[in-house]
Formats: sequence, structure tokens, C-alpha cells
Amino acid sequence: MNPRKPQDHASTGTLPDPGQPSSVARHTPDIRIRRLTRWGLVSGLSFAGGWLADHAGVPAGWMVGPMWISIAFAVSSSWRLRMPRPVFAAAQSVVGVVISGMFRPSDLPLLLHHWYAALMVSLGTLTVSLLIGVWFSRAAGIDRATAVLGALPGGASGMVAMGADLGADAKLVAVMQYVRLILVVLSASLTTRLLAPVSHAHVLWPAAASRIPWYDALLSLTAGAIGSYAGIRLRIPAGALLGSIVGSTVAHALGLPVTTPSFMAAAAYIVIGMYVGLLFDRASLRHAGMLLPRMAASTLALIAVCGWLGWALDRLTGDGLLTCLLATSPGGLDSVSLTALSGGANIALVVSLQTVRLFSIILLGPWLARRVIRAS
Repeated sequence: MNPRKPQDHASTGTLPDPGQPSSVARHTPDIRIRRLTRWGLVSGLSFAGGWLADHAGVPAGWMVGPMWISIAFAVSSSWRLRMPRPVFAAAQSVVGVVISGMFRPSDLPLLLHHWYAALMVSLGTLTVSLLIGVWFSRAAGIDRATAVLGALPGGASGMVAMGADLGADAKLVAVMQYVRLILVVLSASLTTRLLAPVSHAHVLWPAAASRIPWYDALLSLTAGAIGSYAGIRLRIPAGALLGSIVGSTVAHALGLPVTTPSFMAAAAYIVIGMYVGLLFDRASLRHAGMLLPRMAASTLALIAVCGWLGWALDRLTGDGLLTCLLATSPGGLDSVSLTALSGGANIALVVSLQTVRLFSIILLGPWLARRVIRAS
């Protein structure tokens, strides 16, 4: 008598015994546990990397530290982790609230008095950035979307967030933005050292508010979330980010406070840094390294043109060469503002013009970038 062969459930049409769990069912909990463990490890080390980078004074440290930690995991392990889209959209929404909160109604009279300066700085920086992005696309042989978003000085986290929505290579956009931040901070520091009076060498940044009422933060984040949802539903380019900015700005105009707890802002930057870092692999990392000299050259060209704009602004307004150079610096709002304060520059004018430049590029950048991309 032949031994009985095991039944093929697929061929016989019968179902397996429910009392005997399949191999897939047995291993599913193990897979989930391993995946959660990996996410926990990467997230914990990313937080540590962000904290260390921020306390070391690295520009955009809460984003850059997690990005490098995630890159290290992505290129050195077989793990294939990808940031869930809803989590990334939530981080974009928080960043939008942070950006919106940079504008203060008290700056409006100063901006109205210097409206021509704000217009010149914003349009000049935007035009030059687009031209440099087109040049970099041709010189480096990369797509225009990546080159243009990498060249636009509209906030590193904002440009990286837009890159994911406009079809750009978010990895290269992040590297280009980080190179720009480093060179801008170095040039601003050197300019201040050369032009600032010695008596202002050790002025410290004023103390920030120690506490933010939870209901103010909740209102701000709710306004940003509603704007993000509308932006995504309307399929606006970079809708999660831009929708949050618009929603928060409307709330601000209605008299509601727009503020974000520092830990939530840091968490959003960590998520964006991890999102970018986990996209890397060894080939893309080598490619980014090969493009670094051209990235530096394009950034130095942008800094030089913005420096000329600062000189022209000083000739027009007489507000002081240091103030005008820092006001037209292409990016690094927080670092440049701190540099302006330590150098005795007109901090109100620097922050006001930098804020207008930031808003104009973030709001107009995606629309203009699409026009430039389609023209290719």
C-alpha cells in the first residue's frame, strides 16, 4: 500500500485546517516585530544625531543629523525602510506652521516703508536662483526639477518637502540645500567679522519664551492641518506644505496665535531628515559626491549675486552695508539673524526682508519651477 500523499489544497479546492496556522501566519508577528525594532533603532539614533548636530551648531541640525544617520543605515544594511506618506505629510504640515510663525505683524510697517527693497531682494534672488538651477541642470546632467529646487533658497526643509511632490530627486535636493546652508552661514560669519564693530562681537540672542500654552499650539497645528488637507485634496504642488502655510497665515491674520512647540518642530525636522536619508543607496551617494564641486560653485555664484544686491540696496537706502548684505543673504534665516544680532546690524530689517524672501520663494517657487521644467 502506497503511503498517502499530502493534499494540495490549491489543486483540490479544499481549505487548510484552521487549527493549523500557515507558515505565513506564524512568521507575520516576527516580521512585524523585526520591522518595528528597526524603525525604533533608526528613529532613536536619528533623534540622538539631531540633538548632537543642533547642539554643535550645525545649520538645520535637527534635519541634517537624522539625514546622515539614515543614510548610514540605508547604505550599510540590507534594510529597506521607507517613511510612510501620512507621517511625511504631517511633518510637512508642522514645518508649514513653523514657517508661517516667522512672520510677525509688527514687521508690517517696516516692510511697507521698504517695499521696494523687499521686492528687489525677493524677485532678484528668485530670478537668479532659477537661472543658476537651469545652468546646474545642464552642467551636472541632472533633471531640471532637482536642480531648480536645489538652487532655490526657500528653506532647506521646505524645498526638500516640495521635491517629493514635484518629481525631483529628494536626495540631491537635500544635499544641494545643505551645501548652500553651510556656505551661506560661513559667508555671513566672515562678512560680519570683517564689517561689524568690535563692540558688538559678543551680543547674545535674546531669551525665547519658556512655555507655549497648549491650546495656542493646538490651534496653530489644527489650522496647519486643515490647510494641508485642503492643499492635498486640491492637488496643489507641495500641497501639504503650502496649504499649511496658507492655513496658518489666515489664522494669524484673524488674530489667532501661530506658534509651534520646539519639540514638535524638531520631530518634524527629524522625520524629513529620515525621509531623505532612507532614500539613499550606495550608487546615489557616490553620484551626490561627484556633484559636490558643481554644487559649491553654483552656491558661491548665488552668494556673489546676492552680495551685489546687498551693495545696491545699501546705495539706495543707506541702511548700512552689513545690514543690507545680511538682508540679501540667500537663506539661513535663523543663522543669519543670529549673525546680524551679534554684528550690530539692523535686526528688524534683516529678519523682515529675509522673511519676505522666504515666503515669496516658497509660495512662488513650485509654480515657477513647473514652468521652467515644462520649458525644458
